[in-house]
Amino acid sequence: MDLMKAMGRLLPKLGQMLKDEYDLHTGIRKKIQSLSRELEDVHAVLRMVGEVPPEQLDGTVELWAHDLREASYDMDLPCARRRHGTSGCPAHAPTA
Repeated sequence: MDLMKAMGRLLPKLGQMLKDEYDLHTGIRKKIQSLSRELEDVHAVLRMVGEVPPEQLDGTVELWAHDLREASYDMDLPCARRRHGTSGCPAHAPTA
């Protein structure tokens, strides 16, 4: 399921950001850790949903999964930009 792939890619990126930002204020660090735990919980639920054949999914679950997939893409873009500079793509990074 596309949603599982999207969330699966997002989790390691958030984890790496957490490791890279060792200077973060404790309060901010705790918020990031909390968000990371919540995303791990969501990913676990999505794995379970991904095991259900699409035709057996409730309409509400399908809408929820779609919204979550879109949200994960929205969250992934700032992660990529942070890793690669403002453009989010190494090919467009400013040259010296």
